[in-house]
Amino acid sequence: MNLRWATILLCCAPLVGACAMPGLPATGMVAVRSSSGQFVVYGSQTQGQPAARLTAALGTNLVRLEPALVAVSCERIKQALLWQLGAPDNWRDKFYIVLHAAAPPNGPIQVTSARVAGGWRYRMDSPASIEPDRFVRAIVRLLLVERINRFNLGDIVDAPAWASEGLAELMLERSPLELLVPPPSSRTTGLRATTIVRQGWLTNHMVKAHQFLRAHEPLGLDALLAPTQAVLLADAALAFRYSSQLLVAELLQLPAGQLALGRFLDGLAAGPDAKSVLLQAFSHCFRNTNDIVKWWELKTYHFTSRDLRTQTLEIDVALKKLDEALRTPVLSRADTNNPANLAGLSLQSLIRNGWGRAWLRHALQLKLVQLQGLQLRVPRELASLVAEYQKVVQAALRPAQATTRGARSTAQTALRDRLISRLNALDAQRTVLQQKLLRPGSATTPSTTRVPPG
Repeated sequence: MNLRWATILLCCAPLVGACAMPGLPATGMVAVRSSSGQFVVYGSQTQGQPAARLTAALGTNLVRLEPALVAVSCERIKQALLWQLGAPDNWRDKFYIVLHAAAPPNGPIQVTSARVAGGWRYRMDSPASIEPDRFVRAIVRLLLVERINRFNLGDIVDAPAWASEGLAELMLERSPLELLVPPPSSRTTGLRATTIVRQGWLTNHMVKAHQFLRAHEPLGLDALLAPTQAVLLADAALAFRYSSQLLVAELLQLPAGQLALGRFLDGLAAGPDAKSVLLQAFSHCFRNTNDIVKWWELKTYHFTSRDLRTQTLEIDVALKKLDEALRTPVLSRADTNNPANLAGLSLQSLIRNGWGRAWLRHALQLKLVQLQGLQLRVPRELASLVAEYQKVVQAALRPAQATTRGARSTAQTALRDRLISRLNALDAQRTVLQQKLLRPGSATTPSTTRVPPG
C-alpha cells in the first residue's frame, strides 16, 4: 500500500460545462454520466496496460479504472459517506473526472475548481490505473469539498485532512458495498465477468487502527487539526490516518454526533478557523478547547489500553450489567392479599438476610462467576471497581477462623458487618463514577452503536 499522501491540489482554474472541458482530446475518450448526474467521467474504454501486468511490474495492488465503472463507484462512495454523516443527498455542484491512461499509477491526483453561475464546478485528473483505496480517499475529499463550499461566495475552502482521512478509513473498513467496482475480465467462454471475493467482516471496524495505535503513539489533537507536511508523508501518514479514523469515530458517537459533524462541515466556509468551528459545532459536549483536548487524551488512552478481542462493553451497558450482577431477583409481597412483585435484592441484603444459611454460599458463588465474566468485558474505567466487588464476595465465602464456637460466631458477625460496610462504600464509589462517566461531553459518554444497512 502506498503510504504517501494522495496529492490533491485545489486551485481556481477556468472550468466550464462537460461539453467544452479544457484539455480533453477531441477523440479517443468517452464521457459517462452517473445515475444522479453529479459525476461525469471521461476516459478510454481500454485504459492502457492491463492491471495484472502493472501489478506484477510494481509489486502493488492496482485497479484499472474504466469510465462506466467509475461512475457507479462514485455514487457508491457518495452513498457510503452520506450514511456515515446521516445526511440526505443535497448535492449542488458537479464533478468532472478525467482518467489518464498514460499517467503512472503513483502520479498525483489533481483537483481544480472554478466558480460558475450558481455554484462551483470541479475537475479531478487521475491516473487510470491506481490503488483502490487511494482513489476512494480522493473522491471522499472531493465530496467534502463540495459540501463545504456549496454556498460559499468566497475563496475555495479545502476539507480538513483529518475529517477526510477519518471518514474514508471508516468507509473502507465498514461499508456494506464494494466502494470501487473492479473491471470485468474475459473468461474462456468469452463472457466478461467481475469476481468479488469477501472473506467476512471484522468483529470490530477499528481493529487495524487499534493494532497500529497500540504500537505507535496516537497523534495529539493539535497535530490532527493542523497537520504539518511531515505528518502527512511516509510512515507518519499511517499514524495520521488511524488517529483521524479514531477521532471521527468518537465524534460521531457523541450525542447528536452526526448532526454536529455536519454542522462543522457546513460552517467551515464562514468560520474563523477549523478549531473554532469544531468547538462551536460540538458546543453541547465541550465548553472550551481544554475540554476537547482532555476528552481526546482520555479517548486515545482508553482505546489503546483495552483489548478489542474481548468486545469491551460501552460504559452505560457495563454499568447496567454490573448493577444486574450485584442484585438478586426475588418475589416479595406486602401481605397475602396482594400479588407478588419482582424486586432486586442488593448484595448487602443478600448477605445480611442469608448470613449463616446454606443457600447463601451457592448464591455468592453464582455472583462471583457473574463478576468474573463481567471483568473481562468492562472498560478500563470500571475494571478496578469490579475487582473490588469480587474481593468482597470471595471474603464472604471464606469462613471466619476461631478456636471456640462463641468466638467463631462473633468473628462471623464482625465479618458480615465489615463486608456490608465495604459494599456500601463501593456502591457510593460506583454512584460517583457513574455520574462522572455518563456526564454529557465526558470522555466516556455512552454511545449508540450504528449498524450499516443491509
